Amino acid sequence: MLVACKHDNDLCVAINYNRFKLVIWTFLFFSVLLFLNHDAAYAVEELSESDDITLFEIDSPSEHQISGGESHFYHIELAAGEYLFVNVEQKGIDVVVIVTDPDSQRVAEYDSPNGAQGPEPVEFIGERAGLYHLEVKSLQDDANAGQYTLVKREHRQATDADKNRITAKRYENEARSLYRKGTADDLNASRKKYLEAASLWQQAGDIGKQADCLQAVGVIHSYLDEHGQAISAYKQALALSRTLSDSSRIANALASMGGSYSKIGEKDRALDCYLEALAINKKLAVHKSVCLVLNFIGQIYDSRGERQKALDYFQESLALSQSINYLWAQAYSLESIAFLYGSTGELSKSLDYREKSLEIFRKLGDRRSEGLAILNMGYIRDLMGEKQHALQHYKEACDIAELLGNRGMRATALNNIGFIYFDFNDGQTALEYFAKALAIRQEIEDKRGEASTLNGMGLVYFVREEYEKAKECFEQAYSLYRATDDRPGQAIGLMHLGMVHDSMEEYEKAIDYLTESLNIRRDVHDRYGECNTLTRLGVVYFNMADYANSIAYLNESIALSREVGHDRNESIALFHLARAEHNNKNAAFARTCIEESINKLESIRTTVINSDLRSLFFAGVSNYYEFYIDLLMQPHQDESDTGNFLTAFHVNEQRLARSLLDILSETRKDIYRGLPADFVGRERELRNQINIREQRRLELVQKNYAADSLARVKNDIQNLLKQYEELETEIRLASPQYADLLRPHVLSVRDIQEQVLDENTTLLEYSLGEKNSYLWIVRQNSVRTFVLPKRADIEAAAKKLYNLINSRNQFGLQETPQEKSQRLATAETALPDALNELSDMVLGEWLYDIQTQRLVIVCEGALQYIPFGILQIPGEKKSNHLIAHYEVVSLPSASVVPLLRDRSTSPGRADRSILVLADPVFSPHDPRVQQTLLAEQDTVSFAQAGAEISVEQEFMTRSVQEFGYDGLFDIPRLPFSRLEAEAIVASAPQTQSTLALDFDANYNMVMEPELHKYQIVHIATHGLLNSAHPQLSGLVLSLVDKSGAATNGFLRLHDIFNLDLDADLVVLSACQTALGKEIRGEGLIGLTRGFMYAGASRVVASLWKVDDEATAELMRRFYGFMLSEEQLSPAAALRQAQLSILQEKRWNSPYYWAAFVMQGDWQ
Repeated sequence: MLVACKHDNDLCVAINYNRFKLVIWTFLFFSVLLFLNHDAAYAVEELSESDDITLFEIDSPSEHQISGGESHFYHIELAAGEYLFVNVEQKGIDVVVIVTDPDSQRVAEYDSPNGAQGPEPVEFIGERAGLYHLEVKSLQDDANAGQYTLVKREHRQATDADKNRITAKRYENEARSLYRKGTADDLNASRKKYLEAASLWQQAGDIGKQADCLQAVGVIHSYLDEHGQAISAYKQALALSRTLSDSSRIANALASMGGSYSKIGEKDRALDCYLEALAINKKLAVHKSVCLVLNFIGQIYDSRGERQKALDYFQESLALSQSINYLWAQAYSLESIAFLYGSTGELSKSLDYREKSLEIFRKLGDRRSEGLAILNMGYIRDLMGEKQHALQHYKEACDIAELLGNRGMRATALNNIGFIYFDFNDGQTALEYFAKALAIRQEIEDKRGEASTLNGMGLVYFVREEYEKAKECFEQAYSLYRATDDRPGQAIGLMHLGMVHDSMEEYEKAIDYLTESLNIRRDVHDRYGECNTLTRLGVVYFNMADYANSIAYLNESIALSREVGHDRNESIALFHLARAEHNNKNAAFARTCIEESINKLESIRTTVINSDLRSLFFAGVSNYYEFYIDLLMQPHQDESDTGNFLTAFHVNEQRLARSLLDILSETRKDIYRGLPADFVGRERELRNQINIREQRRLELVQKNYAADSLARVKNDIQNLLKQYEELETEIRLASPQYADLLRPHVLSVRDIQEQVLDENTTLLEYSLGEKNSYLWIVRQNSVRTFVLPKRADIEAAAKKLYNLINSRNQFGLQETPQEKSQRLATAETALPDALNELSDMVLGEWLYDIQTQRLVIVCEGALQYIPFGILQIPGEKKSNHLIAHYEVVSLPSASVVPLLRDRSTSPGRADRSILVLADPVFSPHDPRVQQTLLAEQDTVSFAQAGAEISVEQEFMTRSVQEFGYDGLFDIPRLPFSRLEAEAIVASAPQTQSTLALDFDANYNMVMEPELHKYQIVHIATHGLLNSAHPQLSGLVLSLVDKSGAATNGFLRLHDIFNLDLDADLVVLSACQTALGKEIRGEGLIGLTRGFMYAGASRVVASLWKVDDEATAELMRRFYGFMLSEEQLSPAAALRQAQLSILQEKRWNSPYYWAAFVMQGDWQ
């Protein structure tokens, strides 16, 4: 059965689908062959006393009835050296026969693989005189009653031939027992036992049994990946079988040999073997074997890329197995079809077939196959980017493996769970699962699996910059690769060691490791790996300031990448070449290189499979944009030279506008608002197919497959890309909004001046960089640029200011009230200086020249934590906040404004009604829960109901814990949100407002289609932000119903994107609802972005947890200014409300009035 697991590649963890594709049928067939035509021995219960004991004096057949769970006992007196042969003929029930000696010690067990029909031949020699017992026992306790016939065939003195035959059988039984243990040592011991048995059968003149033992030897060699030796053993078995003209054995040997030929890449020989075996089995009408061989042939055609032929064979196998009701083969035929669809990227179909096979495994009670099928389903979900579902499958498979004691399966599941948490950027949890997987793999001596797990641990430490620990893991992994003679693995291990030593600035060691890795890659013809290693060498030489060598290696990498189609590496190498050429005083060529790099990067990101790793990849190369902007801005000192800094502005907009697409890599698959369902499915399926075929192309290049196979895959990719482009055109016509999510449209400076700005509005757009940061000030008729301090300085000042403002939300361990009061006083004292420090960095004297009434801020990084209205006018000695002079509005990028305005001017906009949700119920222990019903309810009901969303609940619980709460029940009630809501409703005409409190403030209320009729939507509840995995961020609505039973109350980010809004304004009066995960180059992601996509023209949200009472008062005044006769715009109303709160002594600290910011259209 396939074990779907993740493994390492050069720079990150990746999934290789086809690597595991053939394992399932290889294991299946070898297992069948190993027990075919042999007596098998299984562990049974200890002998127990029974009244059903009969003297063994039966020379003629006697028939007996037996039921499930029953045992019948017989005994016979034997002299030392006497031989006994008894036959037990099964008739409708599967039995096992156990022989014990005079001391009640087991001598042998017999259970032939013939199910409930056929003979159980029992023969043994009494080693010493005495009374021997035979137990005939039902194999299954719940079996229906059946019969068996028992007859004593022979009872005489043993001959030498008898001794050899029985010894040979004993060796075979011992060999099978060793084989089942599965370790390398046990397998080798099993092989030796089979060879000894084969020799004894040869002496006894039983050629058929000799052939069977040699067949088993071949199976063990195959299992150990010793395929050359396996083929040799199969050939011997085949020759003996041909001597006997035993068609059945001939077919088995041919099929086994075909499997080994396939493993070593000799597909034509494998196919010849399979076809001959198929013809024999069809002639013999051995339908079960026909089913198996049909699948083997399908696998060969699948490996050649001849998908239709492969599918035809799989379907023929499925139809035959269904016609003979061979459930086991049906399940595996379904699995093969699932693999085929998975390999073509049709992952939804793959899942459908796998679910059908899983149903059969469960019907058969085959828990092992069930567990592996679930593991594979998790693997497909992983490929689809559905990490939560994948995690759920992996954990279920892990539980089954633990129940079965299947350590190998459990280690694989644990390892995959570790990589899921690594994808979630939860390194600590990933390490915990890796440690569990590592312990098991060490116990079962799975050295390759151990190396993979160590690489995963090393990558976690590497990302966390714990380089010594990373180095230790990579060194251990490399040693294991060497011990198993895994040359590609050795190249990966050396690559990782080179990366670590480079990061530790041990450049000579890094070069040594990378050079050795490069040599191995060339030896094994790993062209992609060669590209990656050449790039890494170029980077190390750059870090050493050896630009000549850096340029040489990078140029070699780029040339090879173009030859083999390694687009991602080409983009990376071009970026580093741009840096090297720039430092080598070749700025013009550096610009050419970085432009090529970014263009290549943009094309890659549209086809890379959905994964958090993609976001991390892009975060790592956000430096591309920073470098390009810095390169363009360097000669800008002469402001008459506007071309370069206008281009730099466009590059910055390009980076910011793409942030939503790249961060929401997992959530986007669940976003369907504004697009017909058929389009969503087609777009998703095409992306999957492109990604899978690109992975297949990579494999073909690495393994030097035939040119025609590579050409077919390339042609498939081109056709799919053409289909994708045509679909994008259809999508843009059907839903411009969704199309912009796929491929955002970026405005130029002139476009922004004409389409976005008015005479009363000035745009301030920031770009933070490693060496310098930049500010563009854009008005309707002018553009100015300024050089600012580097990113590190600005972000340090911003975080310092944020922490001072937010000091009321910080808690010291065992802090006394007096200590807290002193800490807050100190923070208030330090706040003005911190405000001035940041204001001086990001604002300047040019501010006095701005006479407009409004500032629109586009910023990134830690600046997004700061409400710009709080900043000070530079040079002022007394408090003089920007908000006193300007409306201040934020945007994710200037390019989003036209989309927001297109919606707001569309016909049929919502009326002026208001929806307010507030004061939801978070706990079954809340006083509002009906106590009588709660008393009757089992307290575990919340957990039981939550099982349906167990994975989501797990991550939301972790998000809650990040806020300092112990669990979901510990989320505090927001009592003032009720007063806030009632005050808002009182400000509006009664007929135009809807108030949802308590249990009514629930998930279903928000997801209702009626939501689109409200012009203003106000949600007063906790906003939970999972900074490690922003897709799990959301708003917490009522978590229980009136009876205290759990209900889904998590409004997730993908839920928000799918809301049916048509609102002028959404207000998130909650805790930290505007914050999100910061990935450099991507921007800080918050729930506000989702509401804008869902149809809100503007969003008001908080940047930190705010005092409930102050928030309620601020909101009352905000709505008062907006809904009164003055009818101020939302931006103006928010400004007036904040200024009025600022005037009150008890709330004049920025903590109380400054948290809320408005994002979106200000008009």
